[in-house]
Amino acid sequence: MRIDLKTISFVICALLLSLYLAIITFKSFLNINFWPAKNSSVKEKAMVTLSAEIPIIIYHYVEIVTDERDFIRKGLSITPATFQSQIKTLKVKGYQTFFVRDIPGIIKGQIRVNKKPVSLNFDDGYADFYSDVFPIIKKENIKVTVYIVPQFIGHLNYMTKEQIYEIIASGLVEIGSHTNWHVDLPSVSLERAKAEIIDSKTFLDQEFKIKVETFCYPYGYYNETIANLVKSSSYTAAVSEVYGTTQSIDNLYFLSRIRVGYFNTIF
Repeated sequence: MRIDLKTISFVICALLLSLYLAIITFKSFLNINFWPAKNSSVKEKAMVTLSAEIPIIIYHYVEIVTDERDFIRKGLSITPATFQSQIKTLKVKGYQTFFVRDIPGIIKGQIRVNKKPVSLNFDDGYADFYSDVFPIIKKENIKVTVYIVPQFIGHLNYMTKEQIYEIIASGLVEIGSHTNWHVDLPSVSLERAKAEIIDSKTFLDQEFKIKVETFCYPYGYYNETIANLVKSSSYTAAVSEVYGTTQSIDNLYFLSRIRVGYFNTIF
């Protein structure tokens, strides 16, 4: 019997095609990837940005402004009664307060959150924080972050060292740095900016025996160079005045915040 090479080739090709189709069908059935792309898991992981919805609310003055001509102060103020009402509203709506230093851990899933997280920030370290806000914080048992300008401590309308010691001792207040002299960082020399960022932290760490972890840009002004300086100066996060409530690994050094007067979706 003579062997027909064309027939044999056809049969072999048919068998190989059948085998290929069988493998594809089996693979689809079991949902198994026999030929994964090189480093596919690494690529997929890199595409995922860790983030969380954490409103950070900015406060300045909490007081009753008596000078009707002080429009700047009036624009940055709410009354103590309004502040206490806002805290009650946050609690009713299921929010839990956290320090800014907690935010990196929340985003990374290292800090467990049972309720909706929110962070309350008080910029500049004004005296009314101690006289009007601190009693409410203790009564309501909430956490807040206060950004201090070291060279303003003890001056008119600012907290004294003794008052700052007391609020730290409560365990309800995180102290953060707001530069040494509240300067517009992008407008000064790189050397001056670096000194403002580092010296303020060093002073607060040493004076109050704490570890300052977060930073606040004066006036909300920063750029990439300034943000990198903060990052390289042993801070774990920094807050800006970029509007928003979504915080992520990508913006740890310019966390979004909202001024209290514009946060009507909660209050």
